[in-house]
Amino acid sequence: MRALFSYLDENDGICSVLLGTNGDTAFVHRLKGVIEESCLGYLRPREKETQLQRYMVAFAVQGCFGNIDLWLQNGKPETVDEMADITWQAVRAVRAAAAP
Repeated sequence: MRALFSYLDENDGICSVLLGTNGDTAFVHRLKGVIEESCLGYLRPREKETQLQRYMVAFAVQGCFGNIDLWLQNGKPETVDEMADITWQAVRAVRAAAAP
C-alpha cells in the first residue's frame, strides 16, 4: 500500500488528471485492478470464495480508491505513510467482517 501511495505522491499531477471528472476510465479500471490484486488479494481465500467475501473485496477496493481520490483532491495533507496506515486500517476492518 505504501508503494502505491508513494507512486501517486510522486505522480500526483498526472494521476489527479487521470482520476478527475474528465479522466481516463482505463486508468481508473487499471488502478482498481492493482488495488485488488496487489493490495487486497489476501482478502480472498485460496480455495472457496463466498459471495460475502466477493462483496467485501469489492467494497474494500472502492474504499481504497475513494481514499486515494479524496487524498489527491485535498492536496495530499497526510503523508504517504499516514494514508497507507489509514487505508490498511480500513482494509483490516473489512477483512474481519468477511471472515467466516
